[in-house]
Amino acid sequence: MARVAHIEKLGKKNAIVFYDWGTYPEYFGIAQLKKTIFGWHFTGGSTSAEPREHKFGWSFNGFNGDVPYYAGMYYGKIYDPGIASMWIKSRSSGKELPCQIIEYGAGERFWFNLSEEEEGPDSVILARSQTGELLEQYPSE
Repeated sequence: MARVAHIEKLGKKNAIVFYDWGTYPEYFGIAQLKKTIFGWHFTGGSTSAEPREHKFGWSFNGFNGDVPYYAGMYYGKIYDPGIASMWIKSRSSGKELPCQIIEYGAGERFWFNLSEEEEGPDSVILARSQTGELLEQYPSE
């Protein structure tokens, strides 16, 4: 029942596998993999039920020092076809970082942002239309 949506390699020895599974409720998650001399091994991950009452899903997964250069990752599925871009914004600095959007399957999409810092309490996730209109944010203000 699991379906791989995307594999993101992080250097030569680390990878993140994005996947969904289940029928109702549906779940979306990640699996962290590390390459050793014996092959690829699962080192952690997370999954959550898809919040379809929102325009997009959101999660943060910390890497606990397992992935060089990155402290964690924000990610989630996109449910609203009007969403053209996703951003992570710091409330304290106002700085916005773009998220990558991946399309898979029959037009399904998800977003992610690899972060060099632990999840910040002032982080806001923004979903924008093609024209830049804010469609939804989490947390809402």
